[in-house]
Amino acid sequence: QRIIDEYRDEDRDEKNSYGATSQASAINALPRSYDIAREIAAKLGSRYGVRIAPVYITISRTYYKKIKGEHSEQFEQATRYAESNEWPKAVNIWERIASMRNEKESAGKATYNLAVAAEVSGLLNKAKQLATDAYTQFNLKAGKSYARILQDRIDDQELLNKQLFVKPKS
Repeated sequence: QRIIDEYRDEDRDEKNSYGATSQASAINALPRSYDIAREIAAKLGSRYGVRIAPVYITISRTYYKKIKGEHSEQFEQATRYAESNEWPKAVNIWERIASMRNEKESAGKATYNLAVAAEVSGLLNKAKQLATDAYTQFNLKAGKSYARILQDRIDDQELLNKQLFVKPKS
């Protein structure tokens, strides 16, 4: 036999009974040990389950909605596409702006937004690379912290895949 997972935890629960006229009536007023054991087992089971199974959480990401310069209208159009959940259309515009290396600030913000779009699509490695590019190539400081957040998500996903015995895609 092979132990695949081991989990240690403990929980305590204290029950009191007051106002009883005799020791026997005080004991009878307490919850049954069976009920206490079930309650503690349920708490421990929930904590274990959260540890090994996916838990859905809502996260929010900020992205740049405006830029200065001649491409500001296009950038705002991309923002409207993103807000309407039409990410591919937004990506097309941000890719064009990101390729304009002579407009560093606009290109950096567009690259950062491309990272957000990649994350929305579940492409965490690509998102991390784009966030890193926003920082390293365009000196957009928000890209540095976003790349760290994405690395944490990548690490969490790898751990989850290992726990759920999901083989990596080749």
